[in-house]
Amino acid sequence: MQHVLSAPIAPPPSMGEHAHRKSADLPPLKPQGTVRREPMLPEGWWVGVLVFAIIVVGGVSLLSFVLSLFASAIRSFSEIY
Repeated sequence: MQHVLSAPIAPPPSMGEHAHRKSADLPPLKPQGTVRREPMLPEGWWVGVLVFAIIVVGGVSLLSFVLSLFASAIRSFSEIY
């Protein structure tokens, strides 16, 4: 059993040389072989920003708590002495 055709398949006579093809409706292909530029920021940059913001807010709140504790200690020692 052979699967090779002896003669090439010709298009049907109803299709002219300039017949409308479905591929004409498609957008043109992008040029092949172009180098993709790397983005300026890595893919998970927002995770780093979120962690940095949490650390900064935590540090500021800890500093505020320590300063208020220190101020209340100074007030209590000033009443004693």
